[in-house]
Amino acid sequence: MNDGTNDDMDGLADPFSYEDLVSQRAMAFYHVARLTDTVQDEAVKELCLTMLRKLNASIRAPSTAELRTIEGSKAR
Repeated sequence: MNDGTNDDMDGLADPFSYEDLVSQRAMAFYHVARLTDTVQDEAVKELCLTMLRKLNASIRAPSTAELRTIEGSKAR
């Protein structure tokens, strides 16, 4: 999916290029927030808002958050 922006210019192309989990979550939050701001479909927007709430909670308490990959398996 290409929205015409160039994330490489921001240095934010890959949230997983950051070593610590809090930074990864913060970058993921940034990307989901941008998507939420531009998406037109209300169902997708609601899903993005749910993801933002969960990411926000995991940034506040990273040691208690359970990490999972997109496929649903536990992360390293």
